[in-house]
Amino acid sequence: MRVKTALFMLVLLSGCVLRGDHLVELRAKTPSGDSFPQALASEYLAYAEARLEEGHPLRADYFAGKGLSALAGESVPLEKKSSLDESREALLAVLTPDIIDIAPARAARAQLMFDCWAEKEGVCKEGFAEALTDLQFIADALVHGEDNRFAMTFAPGVAAIDVHGDAILDIIGRRVAALGEYQVEILPVDKTKKRTNARVLAIEKGLIARGVNAGRIHSHHRSKTGAVSLSTDDRAQGPNSILLSIQTYGQPKESTTP
Repeated sequence: MRVKTALFMLVLLSGCVLRGDHLVELRAKTPSGDSFPQALASEYLAYAEARLEEGHPLRADYFAGKGLSALAGESVPLEKKSSLDESREALLAVLTPDIIDIAPARAARAQLMFDCWAEKEGVCKEGFAEALTDLQFIADALVHGEDNRFAMTFAPGVAAIDVHGDAILDIIGRRVAALGEYQVEILPVDKTKKRTNARVLAIEKGLIARGVNAGRIHSHHRSKTGAVSLSTDDRAQGPNSILLSIQTYGQPKESTTP
């Protein structure tokens, strides 16, 4: 009887160790970085820790396992729940390679928010909606910016760049990184000089922070006739808009990839 009890306890303890292996391993790897796999693993690690603290070690270990899969470069599927099929398809439609490349952290956040919503019903629903909206905005910016022309809209009376503006600057920063010769044109629409200057300065600082050569950034005021338009998005040409365009010339940089 004692032998059977001892064996049972050994199996039980070993099972507990196995169930905790994923979280322990993911903690040890301390995922960090700008790539999508690293960002996704980091999101799953934080979520797994939260689930453990809430008293759900098995669920914690399950999501830690998804984080390890992300670090290994494996495809990590979204959770499945029939009542969320429409939202799941909406996210899958926007999680394109371009979006993942341009906005890896935002893409990872959206995936985690969906999985959280699928697992915990109403929890994370609002967070998912916000994350999906952010990704959709980036997708729209890519479509409208196919010819490297973008419109950045500010809140009335505000010069600070919001998350959507950050996304556009991210796109521009990534695109010019592959160019040999280029210039970024900034075309303010607003006639209010003080506010316009503050917005242009915010854009310039944001571009420089993303690796755009300061000497290749040029700002211009719109012509009196209003005939000049660098935006492909007709919805964003009001007084709170600033239009940006990447003018390219010369050849792209030669790739250093063997």
